[in-house]
Amino acid sequence: MIPRIFRLQKPRQFTYHPVFYDRTKEAREKREKTILAQMGEKKEGDYVPVIQKGSFRHFHGAEKRNPLHSSVGLYIILILICLLAYFLFFR
Repeated sequence: MIPRIFRLQKPRQFTYHPVFYDRTKEAREKREKTILAQMGEKKEGDYVPVIQKGSFRHFHGAEKRNPLHSSVGLYIILILICLLAYFLFFR
């Protein structure tokens, strides 16, 4: 065994201990959801996710800017700088 000058620390580990977990309650709620889904009923207060797979990609594609619009601001700033330089140096 090689003696070490520096002692390396072990990486911290993630330890999560839930406060309370009721397996029977979770199983009962899961069974209720599947039965209600099969019957076609909807329980009031059920969470319905708004974000679905591909929604970010669809939103990003719809909101793409036209490259002409993004360069218009650059052209305006460039013209203002040229005008400012003209008035400073030639007047």
